[in-house]
Amino acid sequence: MIDDFLGWILFSIIMQMMSSKSGDASIFSILIILVFVIFMLTIGRWLVNKILAFAVRYLAVPSGVLTVAVCLCMLGAVLTEYLGIRGIFGAFLVGVAIGDSKYFSHQIQNLFHQFIINIIAPLFFASVGLRVNFVTNFDATVVAIILGIACIAKIVGAGIGSRMSGLNKNESMAIAFGMNARGSQEIVLGMIALQAGIIDEKIFVGLVVMTMVTILVAGPLMKFYLEKDLKEKSNIPVQEEVVVVSENQPDVIVMTKR
Repeated sequence: MIDDFLGWILFSIIMQMMSSKSGDASIFSILIILVFVIFMLTIGRWLVNKILAFAVRYLAVPSGVLTVAVCLCMLGAVLTEYLGIRGIFGAFLVGVAIGDSKYFSHQIQNLFHQFIINIIAPLFFASVGLRVNFVTNFDATVVAIILGIACIAKIVGAGIGSRMSGLNKNESMAIAFGMNARGSQEIVLGMIALQAGIIDEKIFVGLVVMTMVTILVAGPLMKFYLEKDLKEKSNIPVQEEVVVVSENQPDVIVMTKR
């Protein structure tokens, strides 16, 4: 979450610097982004929590809470657009505050997640497919570079973090490939960057292919390393207890051996 959060902030800063014509305007835009982030992590987070508490108390659950949550995200998008920042960044920050609220329960989150995955996400991916010609703009070199950079960075980073947390090699690799699976966020950022002229269609196609490949290989590789870990653990000799009783010594001495 910290990785995604910092990524969104940096992306918004880059977008503002590109849209601003002067250096002073760029600095002012960056300050606006940072102030909005600090506000949403402090006062804004508190306000969102209070609003959701009101929704839980006086509106139907979960429909009323979901409606309020979606309206808050839309409001955040409108506010950031008014400030000159991409609306999706405001919706993202409000979403972080909503997800952190104790009144947005796991049951509501799961219901909202199912709605997004089964209805909104397919429509979004269909719109992406209709917007870009993947056959014409497919470049194997670009795809290989993007896929290599994405996989190496994520697998190495998540693998090292897992090892530092005390997990063994196989468990760390399973987590690394699980974290390597990219979602729609990369495609959303890629679409915004494409519309802003930061990247071309070949790079965007590379991002989409990278997302699909990392998702498809995550499950089988996680299963492989977890099964390998279970197999290795099952081959570890079991400790046996040997009981030695002495005639002269009534005490029982228990020795453990492998």
